[in-house]
Amino acid sequence: MRINLIALYNLYLIVIFGVGIALRLRLYLQIMNFVLSLSHRWPKLGQLILEHRWILVAWQTLAPTVLTLIFTILHSLVVYYLLPEATLTPHDLRHHPVWTILLTILALTMLILDGFSLYYGSTDVITSDLEKQLDQAEFWLSSRWSTIIEWLTLRKIRPRQLVREQLRTALQAVAVTINHAMWFWAIQLAVRLLLALAMWLTWFLAVP
Repeated sequence: MRINLIALYNLYLIVIFGVGIALRLRLYLQIMNFVLSLSHRWPKLGQLILEHRWILVAWQTLAPTVLTLIFTILHSLVVYYLLPEATLTPHDLRHHPVWTILLTILALTMLILDGFSLYYGSTDVITSDLEKQLDQAEFWLSSRWSTIIEWLTLRKIRPRQLVREQLRTALQAVAVTINHAMWFWAIQLAVRLLLALAMWLTWFLAVP
């Protein structure tokens, strides 16, 4: 049985893209449901969060999916239409240990990164603990106790101001997390590109 590694890799790209879309769609739906629930569950807090909504819903959150889709489509076009005769099998690599080692390292790196991404992509962003914290923040923004505490402490303790500062800190942490995720997705896509280039170069140079 002759396994075409190039075609197998292309199939992997399609499958992993579909799984990634399913997980990211779940993430996007969580964020959208959270944003929609702000007006009736956390109206005061929602006004503050919506001022920074660009952090939760921005083009950067869609960029990895779009770039991965473009790469998958282009690779599929090359495999099925431009160079359908391209075939790279394990048998072809027997006499090319350098190419075999390079492809193995890139493939293992890609699998590790994809596995890591799928594992953490399946975690919930909006947790019950977060909702409890938001309920508490909404209480201090809406309650008269905030005003009473300000009067009793001669405005040395200002619960509403503390909530705003904590929210700003939390949103800044979200921005940092998104930035780190963008770098991770960039590395992930770069490894996929390198593996594809290495496969095609191996086929061009090593396969008779």
